[in-house]
Amino acid sequence: MRNKKLEEILSKGLLVTESILLIIFLLWRFQYGMNRYFDIDEFAHLHWSHNVLVGLRPYTDFFYFLPPLYLYLLIPLFWITGKSVVILLLSRGLSFGIFLLVLGTLFILVKKIRNVQVALLSILILAFLPIPSDKWIEVRPDGVAMLFSLLGMLFLVKG
Repeated sequence: MRNKKLEEILSKGLLVTESILLIIFLLWRFQYGMNRYFDIDEFAHLHWSHNVLVGLRPYTDFFYFLPPLYLYLLIPLFWITGKSVVILLLSRGLSFGIFLLVLGTLFILVKKIRNVQVALLSILILAFLPIPSDKWIEVRPDGVAMLFSLLGMLFLVKG
């Protein structure tokens, strides 16, 4: 009886600790994303998205080497900001939102396969990993590709 109660307390303590660490990591990631320098790729994707907005077509009117879905995701940001510099921060915010969707999808996927503790641990590790930290907050289509990959895996597991 006593071991079961101690195990339950430790389990809840682990969940609380993981949740607090996740919030701290996400706040750090957001702050880093809003203050980091912009790569040339980010300006290129915004430029190509603006080209689509003004009526040019990828592959025929301008060179573009990726599937154009990401360009269409960026177009509403131009509607919101016009041609203001604010689009740079909004596009980073969109990238952070996509990263949050990736984390949420990964959480649901791992929770379905294992349990809540392992799911929290997996998104905590993904939020902490230092190597891809730049790429998750950059204006790039990689996050959307990862989101769709995880959604496909989730649908396969559910099916």
